[in-house]
Parts: sequence; C-alpha cells; structure tokens
Amino acid sequence: MGIDDRDYMRERHRTNAKGFKPGQGKAARHQPDVYFDYGSGRWKAAPELKRAKRSKSRTEPSAGTKWLRPGPVAGAALGLLLAFQLVTIFQDAQRNGHLPTFGTSQPFPESGEFKVRGRYASGGTTSFTITAGERNAVVQLVGSDGLPVFMTFVRMNEMAAVLAPYGTWTLRLIEGDTWYGEQELFGINGVVEDSRERMTFDGNGGHLIDLRRRFNGNLHTTTNWQRPDLEGN
Repeated sequence: MGIDDRDYMRERHRTNAKGFKPGQGKAARHQPDVYFDYGSGRWKAAPELKRAKRSKSRTEPSAGTKWLRPGPVAGAALGLLLAFQLVTIFQDAQRNGHLPTFGTSQPFPESGEFKVRGRYASGGTTSFTITAGERNAVVQLVGSDGLPVFMTFVRMNEMAAVLAPYGTWTLRLIEGDTWYGEQELFGINGVVEDSRERMTFDGNGGHLIDLRRRFNGNLHTTTNWQRPDLEGN
C-alpha cells in the first residue's frame, strides 16, 4: 500500500466517522424522536411538540403587543369619555336648532306674560327681571314638590319685569327657537335646565336674571333630562 493509498483510507475513515460518505454533502443533524416536556412532565413526539409551538404562537400575543391591549379600567374610562362627547354634541345640536322637528309652530307669547298658581296669587311679591339671550325663554319658579308655582315668557333678546311670589324656589329655564304650544313647548330642540341652588324671593329686594351666556356668569344650572311640561309633569 503506497502513501496515496494510506491517505485515501485515512480520509475515508474520517468521513465515515462524521456520518456521511465521501462525495456527499454535510449530513443532516440527527433529530430525536421524542422530547421531554418539563411543563407537562411527559415525553412528546417531535410532531406533537411542533404543533404545540405553532398553536401557542397563534393564541398568545407577543411581548411587544401585550401592552397595547386596554384593561377594564381603561375601557370603562374610554366609554365614559365617548358618552360625554355624544351628550355634548347632542346638547349643542339642540341649542342651535339642528335636530329635526315636526308639528305646527305657534306664536310665542309676549314678553312679560305670566301665570301663577291660585294660592300664591294673593301673597307677597317681589320684583323679578329677566333678560333673554338668543333664544325664546320660559322661566319658572319650582317648589320643593317639583311643581312650578310661577312662570313667565321672555322673547329672544328682550327683557321682562314681573312680580314673583315670596318663597324659596328652584329656577327652571326652558329655552328654544320655535314654539309649538304649551304641550310640545319648543319640541326636541328645547333645552330644560334647573338652577343648582335654590333662590329665595322675599321683601329684601328683587332678582335680576340675565340669560345671555357669559364665561363669568353666576347662574349655575344643570340639564333636566326629564323634560317636564309647563305644569311640571
């Protein structure tokens, strides 16, 4: 055996030890048939392990996207914010007369016309002056039982001076553009608001109410969603 023969045998021995024959490419790594899964505590076949990995990748979000999912508190806060925005849009549409209305309009009463419940008609009175803004206004004085005892009408951009009965009342404002009568009032575009604080009418002086909205106004009101009629029902 010459030197070339010895070199050939030595090279064949080395290639066979690596698991491939001379002339072939690199042999593929041997994959075990089973794997031990420490999570389940049992051996798994290789295809089953692969399927489990694929399933996990489909159902479990990656670490980079988990923080994008809002929690229940964030979801509730977002819902409240959207609801507030919708209410604000609805109120703006009402005030500007953008909601569709149906019915036959009627002339709005003259400024200064008023009505008072019979048992208050003969009691003490005090001066009450109202200046309307860009909308017609019905101004009521409401007792603790929720029933109005007095109301007066003021046309847009006009002023009315009347005499109101003694007592402590909630001031109720009903404003709108088109009048549909004492049953429908201003229709869906009418806005009803109640004063947050009760006002006392007595002999110590009258009240002056300016309904022209200003940033520094001191008459604080809240929306009355029940939309009562002129009788408080």
